Amino acid sequence: ALNYNDQYSESVAVADIGLKHSKNLRNSSYWGSLLYVKAYSLHFLGNHEESKRLFYQAYYLYSALDDSANVELTRKTILKLYNVELCD
Repeated sequence: ALNYNDQYSESVAVADIGLKHSKNLRNSSYWGSLLYVKAYSLHFLGNHEESKRLFYQAYYLYSALDDSANVELTRKTILKLYNVELCD
């Protein structure tokens, strides 16, 4: 919710903590969401290249997991923010 309250730096920090801990625990359940939140926040902090890279990672992770709802959400977000259309 931090990224929806314009607390983008805090959102990135929380996502980084989540990614670090989930990697250490070998638990990938939240990786897609954490990557998406970090990418979204970095966009609004002006770090567009890293943002796009993380959006792509989230997109392909969601695709690999057959998470069609989040695939579509990520696809629409990338199109809206960067005017980049992803194909399957």
